Amino acid sequence: MEAVVMLTRARPTGPSLVVVDVAWVRARGVLEWHARQVVGRLGARGRRADGLPRVLLHVPPGHGPGVRWPAGARVVRAVDRLSSSQLRNIHERVFARSFELIRGPTGNVFPEVCGVSLGALNLETIQMYLASFGVLSTALDDLLGEGAVTACHIVSADVGFAGALERQVAGRANTISTWPPRRLLELTRWAGSKSAALRFVGYRRAEQAARGAMAALLREQGPGGARPRVLIVSQSTPLAQTFDAVEGALAQAGIGPVMRLDFCAPTTGARESSGTVCRCGAPGALGFKAGLLRAQWSDVTREIRSRVAPAASEVSSEAPLIEGLVGRLYESAFDVQARHLWAADTALELLQPDVVVVGPDQAWESQAFVQLARRRGIPSLSVQDGVAGDVPWWWSLTADRLAATSQHLVQMLVRHGVPPERCRVTGQPRYDFLARSGPDDQRTARAALGLDPSTFAVLFAAQWMHGPDYVWGVLSALLAVPGIHVMLRPHPSDPRDLWERLMREHASNRMTLHRAGDSFGLVRACDALVTQHSTVVLEAALLGKPVIIADFGGRSGSADFVEAGIATAVRGLEELTREVQRLVSAAYMHTAKPARSGEALDALLGPVDGRAGERVAILIAKALQRTPRAAARRPVAVVER
Repeated sequence: MEAVVMLTRARPTGPSLVVVDVAWVRARGVLEWHARQVVGRLGARGRRADGLPRVLLHVPPGHGPGVRWPAGARVVRAVDRLSSSQLRNIHERVFARSFELIRGPTGNVFPEVCGVSLGALNLETIQMYLASFGVLSTALDDLLGEGAVTACHIVSADVGFAGALERQVAGRANTISTWPPRRLLELTRWAGSKSAALRFVGYRRAEQAARGAMAALLREQGPGGARPRVLIVSQSTPLAQTFDAVEGALAQAGIGPVMRLDFCAPTTGARESSGTVCRCGAPGALGFKAGLLRAQWSDVTREIRSRVAPAASEVSSEAPLIEGLVGRLYESAFDVQARHLWAADTALELLQPDVVVVGPDQAWESQAFVQLARRRGIPSLSVQDGVAGDVPWWWSLTADRLAATSQHLVQMLVRHGVPPERCRVTGQPRYDFLARSGPDDQRTARAALGLDPSTFAVLFAAQWMHGPDYVWGVLSALLAVPGIHVMLRPHPSDPRDLWERLMREHASNRMTLHRAGDSFGLVRACDALVTQHSTVVLEAALLGKPVIIADFGGRSGSADFVEAGIATAVRGLEELTREVQRLVSAAYMHTAKPARSGEALDALLGPVDGRAGERVAILIAKALQRTPRAAARRPVAVVER
């Protein structure tokens, strides 16, 4: 397929620029292959014309050490072009603009389900998308400001990014090309909408299917005739561990009945709970898998162009960007979320809890229950999970109250207008039993995993966004250290078969795959942790394990473990090998130093005294006292500690 080329007004001869965006698509390999071909051709021409091509690369965090570009190409990552102040300004603009989009004139293009706007439900996605483009757009402006560009080649499979970048470069380069052709991307999305319309099952039928499936699950797995006072909603293994501790504290305080709706995907495995658990499958799995809302996209396109284009006249690149964002949501998100909302609304209607407890409420799975609970007058509590980054999607709170792990998140929320009385620092309940760790834990954990007690073991904790190049690059660097054993731990929510394929293709008795179970046993068993950004870093720091952050360029936008003094950063594969070798030598010479903790770690973790679950239970008890039906119940004991 030939690229679309747009001629602009003539400019003096200068180097070519290739903008490669692979931040929001899965087919990164195809895009990178095409970009390398383009750069190779331009490099050959550039050497004759004394003008080597420049490459602006926009990749997701954890994309890897980098592909091999042709000799002579000058490659820079978009995020590396930005200063901290520029990144901060982008985030502040995105935070304000995201609320304008869902509440302003464009808000009408987001459908409502059960009275909940799908725009508000996707606030986190909207902010991430706009922030990602803001980084790329700012870096591109900086490059274009350095001098004339003969030709600009845009390689992006995101129709919104491609259209916005095309407008941004117009008039600043002699020629502009896009690949894949933007018209092809738009036609593919339009065809998907028309195809979904052919399978149309009807709104009422789709809603009844999702509601009926949830009602059937509650009859089979629910509390019988007992109405739960507390409804807990979980959608991940770490959250399940957090709520295990909370449910235990509620049981000790005599607060109940308690019921948990578990939306963990089947690959994460089921966990035991002290309360009643209804296992619902992945969010949006209940009901017909029909493209009810996707079928509306071709009609919505006309409305969004009439509403967004006039509003975006001051920023010419915003109209195609917003159209691309909304189209992405219609294409891949709204139908799943509608089914989840119908199921959640049915659960609240049948169970009628007094309090709803969720994980981080910026996630749409939790946001759905918070929004629906508010419509029914049911108070809600959000329990922080994960490390809060100073980024827009952590700056707002929808739930009535927040149980924050530490003061770090509270300060960010208050700075962006959340009343401090809505937040309470409780610590992380998942870490309660780590406070009771003993000296024999490593030996016990290794015996359970079948690991040689004398071998230096490195735990590599990967994330869902890590591509094969990053994973195998890190594994190769680790296995280059003689005599060590590598424990590969994918993220619990990652369903890909990438990990099994890696084990088959690179079979080694020095490497084992650990999908099942929680991370605590793996952290206890290891001698060192390697990751890019994960809450496992905190678990390792609590247990005094050395941590290596394998971040090969760019900013993750989250809490800086290196500045906190609990991790060492490496910026390349060779440096990773050297750092692990240093740790191995220090361990065998008995000169290893424990990971540093102190105030910086306390700021991230909050209190780690084994009583965080109790403090969350106290917040739930106070919420129960304030419910309208509290007077008809026996008093709830609240004991401050």
